[in-house]
Parts: sequence; structure tokens; C-alpha cells
Amino acid sequence: MQAVLEITLPIFALVLCGYAGRRLGSISELSVDAINQFVFMFALPAMLFRVAATNPLANLLDPNFAAAWLCAALPIYAIAYGAGRRWLGGDRAQSAGWGLNAAHGNVGYMGLPLASEIGGAKALAPILMTVILDVFVIITMTIILLEFARQPSAESRSGPTNSDNDHDQASGLQRAAEAVRSTGLGLLRSPLVLSIGLGLAWSATEWKLPMVVDNFVRLLGSVAGPSALFAIGASLGGKAVARDPAVPVMSILKIFVHPALAAVTMLWLFPVGAYAASIGVIAAALPAASNGFIIAQRYGLEVGSISSSIVIGTIISLVTVSFAVWVLPLP
Repeated sequence: MQAVLEITLPIFALVLCGYAGRRLGSISELSVDAINQFVFMFALPAMLFRVAATNPLANLLDPNFAAAWLCAALPIYAIAYGAGRRWLGGDRAQSAGWGLNAAHGNVGYMGLPLASEIGGAKALAPILMTVILDVFVIITMTIILLEFARQPSAESRSGPTNSDNDHDQASGLQRAAEAVRSTGLGLLRSPLVLSIGLGLAWSATEWKLPMVVDNFVRLLGSVAGPSALFAIGASLGGKAVARDPAVPVMSILKIFVHPALAAVTMLWLFPVGAYAASIGVIAAALPAASNGFIIAQRYGLEVGSISSSIVIGTIISLVTVSFAVWVLPLP
């Protein structure tokens, strides 16, 4: 266990440094934004590009891993969404935000540096797959649901006729197509998606990166982990913890149920290698990502419960992630 804590404690200590700096007032909100911009626009894309470009495509696009990951994440999303609609008093949009928060972990900012400490390049490939799946499936699905939720339902209109229902169905299809189009264009403009796409394209050529390019992205990507962890803490330092019944629901689903379900799908149900499966379970054990908070703000959702679950989940995950690293079959 001491060897495990030697890996995980420095990771969370960097988060604590950012949190303390923000809470003590030595780091302003503008400084936090600047750090996040640097990580999002430069450091993290460099790391993702290098991981994708220097790994064989078979390691990055494993269908068994993808199926196992989605078979764990999508039920968690559905449970959170259903709980939001049935018991927590959320509408369709708010429940979609809660679903994202329960199923989408901080695999970019926290998972990549943690995997790098655990196993270097070998551990980064499965984490990159979780980033791809979360971006293109979980986040895209959430944005489409939120776009639908912006429109009034047919039941909310008085006395709908058959022609009204036909019009509703047609407009619903149009909204779906527009949501898919706008989401796709937004993803294509994301530095993270662009860097992954370029890295996968380079990997497909099976060419070695030129030394000058490799050294550049290695140097820039090497600061992604510490900077991202510090940025997580600084961002959390500006958020208050709210008392909301949705907070424990999302926290339990994300921190405990998600990794347990991922362990079932990856270690037993699908033929995923033991090492990649272990990294996948650790990724599932990570706390909710700040993407959920950002998307919730953009769509005008109630963000107190979402930000609170991120803060609480990050604190608890020090124990749960360390436990996962300890018990899973890692060399």
C-alpha cells in the first residue's frame, strides 16, 4: 500500500495546492482561467497527440475495450437520469446534466497524469480510449438531449391535433439533425479532438515521429499533468458545497458504482486484457469532470449540485482511487 500512496498522494497533493491557492486568495479567478486555457489549448493536446501518434492503432481503437467501457458508463448515465426525473425533481435538461456528471470522469486532467505515473506510455493508451469514448458518445449524447430539452414537449401544448403531432415529430427530427451537426462542428474545433485525430492519423502511417517534433510535444506535454492537476484544485477552490439530495446520488454513482460496474464489464464480461481492464476501472473510479459543470452553465442548469458533487467526489477519490490501484492486477 505504501507504494500505491507514493503514486496517488502526489497526484492529489497537486490538486490540494491549487485548491489552497484559490481559497487563500493568492490565485485569482483570471489566473485560474489562464492556467486552464494553457492546459486545454497547448499542454494537454500535445500529450494526447504524442500518445496517439506513438501507439499502434490496435491499442487505441480496441472494440472490446470500447464495448466494455460503454456498457459500464451508459447504465450509470441512465440510472442518474432516471433518478433525476423520478425522485430528485429534475426536468429533462437537469437530469441529463446529472447523468453526465455521474458517468463522465476526469479522465483528461486527472486520468492522464495518474496513468503516466502508474505505467507510462503503456497505461496512457487505455486512458486515451476513455477520452475518445467520453467525448464522442457521453458528451455528444448529453448535448443532443439538452438541445431536445430546450423545446416544449407536445404534452405541454393544449389540445394537440394529428397535424400538430406530425409537425412535432418533423421538428424533432430537425432539432436532432441540427444538434448533431452543431455538436459535431464544435467537437471538430476542440484542440483535444484535433490533437487526438492528428495523432491517430499519424499512427495509421506507422511512421516514427521526427525527433524535433517528438521532443517538442514531449516537452510541452510533460507539463500537462502537473498543470492540469493544479488547475483542477484551483477551479474547485472557487466552488461552494451545496446541500442537495442530488449530490450524494451523483457522488455514489460516480465514485463507487461506476468503477464496480466497469470491473464487471472489463474484467469478466468482455475479453479485455488484464492490464488495460485495470486502467479502465481506475479511470471509472475518477471523480466527475469539470466538463459537466461547464456544459450545465452553458445550458442554464442548476449548477450547485453538480459543482458540489465534483468537490466531494474529488476528496473521496483519494481513498477510492488508491484502493483501486492497490487491488487491481497492475505490475
